[in-house]
Amino acid sequence: MHNKNKRIYSNMWSETNNFATLSPGSRWLFSMLSDILDKVDNDSVKSILDVGCGDGVKTNYLCNHFSTNTIGIDFTQSGIDVAQQKFDETPNLNFICVDASEPHIYNEKFDMISCFEVLEHVDDWQTLVDQFANTSNRWILLSFPAGRMRKYEHQIGHVRNFRKGEIERYLMKHGFSPVEVFYAGFPFLNPITKGLLEIFYGIKAIISKNSDNAQEKIDASKESHDETNGGSIVSTLSKMYAKPTFFVRMYSNVFYFLYRHCSSKYHFGGQFLGLFEKP
Repeated sequence: MHNKNKRIYSNMWSETNNFATLSPGSRWLFSMLSDILDKVDNDSVKSILDVGCGDGVKTNYLCNHFSTNTIGIDFTQSGIDVAQQKFDETPNLNFICVDASEPHIYNEKFDMISCFEVLEHVDDWQTLVDQFANTSNRWILLSFPAGRMRKYEHQIGHVRNFRKGEIERYLMKHGFSPVEVFYAGFPFLNPITKGLLEIFYGIKAIISKNSDNAQEKIDASKESHDETNGGSIVSTLSKMYAKPTFFVRMYSNVFYFLYRHCSSKYHFGGQFLGLFEKP
């Protein structure tokens, strides 16, 4: 995974503990996660590995839902520190700071492998998914953006968005069949929200570029510019939810309602959530 991702998301987890509970997109993903877990026989899950756990909110949710041994891993120490602090009293839940590409992680078998909003950051996603398939006894649970990738997504460390059906076909080669698959969010996530974000950060980039008077900033590489903007985007969102105003809370509630109740769930959307099972 890119070092840029590590720098961006290390700052994110150190700045906020409220993203999962206040971000409308995160709240909406939780609601779909609750729907999809109804398809799982709880007795079939005795161990879980959550890859790219961040601050551990979804890891904790899975642990409580299945009441089973759960491990969350993340490559940012700040994310692991926040997770350990928040969920120290949750039984059977452990967090480890390690990169998901490290092969020794997958020496142990797990009944469920989960990986939320990570694969879009990984150059060689196939090798990582191969590890999931070889390590999971039965279930794989994934989420990531799908469809056209916009410019601002490059700046927050994304290297791809997935095409519809791409992950399903790949996992079927490993013997995993889709149990429930969502392509959700049309039209309020995509194109409306993502389109507005692209406009907003495009304007912000132009203003930032015009305000750069120092020659070293003008001559900085595109990669460094993207890293700065990426960190700025994530940092802005983090700070917004760290101390939410009345307007931020209203925004969160309105857009959560639009995502949850007024957007597509199975077709055309830009958010993928899928549950796969190996018989």
